[in-house]
Amino acid sequence: MKRTLYFATLLALTFILGCACCTKSKCATKKEKEIPVSQVPKAAMEAAQNAAKGVNLTEAEVEEEKGQTVYTLEGKADGKDYKIEVTADGKVLEVKQEAEDNDKHHEKSKEKK
Repeated sequence: MKRTLYFATLLALTFILGCACCTKSKCATKKEKEIPVSQVPKAAMEAAQNAAKGVNLTEAEVEEEKGQTVYTLEGKADGKDYKIEVTADGKVLEVKQEAEDNDKHHEKSKEKK
């Protein structure tokens, strides 16, 4: 009886630890990498700047999503923070805008998928 209990406990722990390790390693799908803004392709930069007129892009990340390279660019324009997702060829996927209004943060998101 004790042997069965030990075996069941060991099996359960193996399953739990296996699932936990999977979500933290190669099984996790999102792997964002910070890069200098200067490494973002020209088409992606132009698309992001057109999506938020006057934006000063200061941060960039790159990741693979569904077999496609996606750049996330962040910057400011007119006192608002922007987060813009674009593909390497310049297709705008999403534009997020945050504005301060009476010490409260508001976020507007516009997906173009």
